[in-house]
Amino acid sequence: MRWLLAMLAITACVLGCSSTDEVGKSEPKILIGAEGVTIEQIAIYQGPKRVLAQSGQAVASDIPLVQGRQALLRVWVGVPPTELEQR
Repeated sequence: MRWLLAMLAITACVLGCSSTDEVGKSEPKILIGAEGVTIEQIAIYQGPKRVLAQSGQAVASDIPLVQGRQALLRVWVGVPPTELEQR
């Protein structure tokens, strides 16, 4: 499962790392990590929900992934409380 998480991260970087200007030239984007943001859960839907990872750990499941079938991938994130929420 770690390879799947790594592939998802690499895919996100590849898709988000370049942009096209009006002339059609590609130029790199600067990516900045969001401090304190964590990935709480990653799940894939091909009908029923199948959790792939929970709190940073791969999750075993008896729900099969179907090759060639469309799927929806969802990622739940956690954010740190703001200063007002800490008061």
